[in-house]
Amino acid sequence: MKKNRYFSSLDFFRGFCGYGVGEWATTTVAIGKENDLKIIKEMNFPHYSLGLLYSSFTYYTDFKVNSGEYKVMGLAPYGTPKYKDLIIN
Repeated sequence: MKKNRYFSSLDFFRGFCGYGVGEWATTTVAIGKENDLKIIKEMNFPHYSLGLLYSSFTYYTDFKVNSGEYKVMGLAPYGTPKYKDLIIN
């Protein structure tokens, strides 16, 4: 069986991937050492999906889901966090 290799100039790194759906994984945390990558935690659809949460905000702000997220991201620095506490709670 062929072993996968992950080439990097770093000896050690931590990786985080937050995604809408992908295959089934929506959030993945991994650690890389030299040429080895080890997945530490993986959470599957529909739980803990940052992408689906982002899509919800896109829909709420009346942009088209799966194509308007970049607009929400681009406008975010110009807003004020007046609903922050409501969203967190």
